[in-house]
Amino acid sequence: MIMKTNTLPTRWLAASMMSLMTVVAQAAFTITTQPADAAAYTAATVSLTVTTEGSGGVKAPDGVRWYFNASNSSGLIAPGMPNRVIELGEKFGRLMNYGDGLYAGQCVGGMYAEAFFTDDMVTIVKAGLRCIPKDSQYAEMVRDLLAWYRKNPDDWEKTWEWIEEKYHKNSAYVHGLCSGKGAKGDYSIDAKLNGAYIIMGLLYGKGDFDKTIVISTRCGQDSDCNPSNAGGILFTTVGFSKLPARFSAALDPTGKFSHTPYDFPKLIEVSQKILTIDSLFPLQVSQIYQGFNH
Repeated sequence: MIMKTNTLPTRWLAASMMSLMTVVAQAAFTITTQPADAAAYTAATVSLTVTTEGSGGVKAPDGVRWYFNASNSSGLIAPGMPNRVIELGEKFGRLMNYGDGLYAGQCVGGMYAEAFFTDDMVTIVKAGLRCIPKDSQYAEMVRDLLAWYRKNPDDWEKTWEWIEEKYHKNSAYVHGLCSGKGAKGDYSIDAKLNGAYIIMGLLYGKGDFDKTIVISTRCGQDSDCNPSNAGGILFTTVGFSKLPARFSAALDPTGKFSHTPYDFPKLIEVSQKILTIDSLFPLQVSQIYQGFNH
């Protein structure tokens, strides 16, 4: 069911901006990792947490949307470099997801990377589409959204109904790990459904900040992450310094990140130190892990 509120939920505005602040912090860490180190980190982490199917471990889930919540930084640190976005997804995204769950993050990262250079939302969505396999269901969803938008550019609620029929009620497109397969009213954090709601906000919001976030929110389901991603991509086309103050005035950069001693300025400071140390004394992450074991 479409959320029928006509007011702009304040917490979704906060979520959208906090998403930007959080992924900038992620970018500050990610940018310090050289490709060889990233591969070593991935290998070490996979050996500890996620093993391949059939080896007695836990398989990373297909279809759920976890990686696209962490993929923003891949586009923010790689403006205009979609191949880098794809590479980062292959290294880090596979720790959390595979299949459409991974492609969702690569698509979102690709949209962020493109948003530095254009504010045309169709162009941005197509850039994300080019970052994922053409034969995936996620790519099919993106193509559907672009086609439905061309067919119906002004009535987002009608397009929402088309999404509901194909990507929520049709068991061939719903991931059973997250929700009942196609049952009416079942919740879903399937990457395709929630990715569609991000694109809905971008296309039908038509560059309007409030409208973009409201539409993604009112689509329902996992309605904090989706408007945060839609808002984050749109805000990237504008730049933080040009955002109206109402989107940034309530942000407190001195607030601590959950379960850490770091606030935003401290995290940037530490990341800069890591970058300096890494440039002077490059270490393979695998060596660091070996040190932890002794």
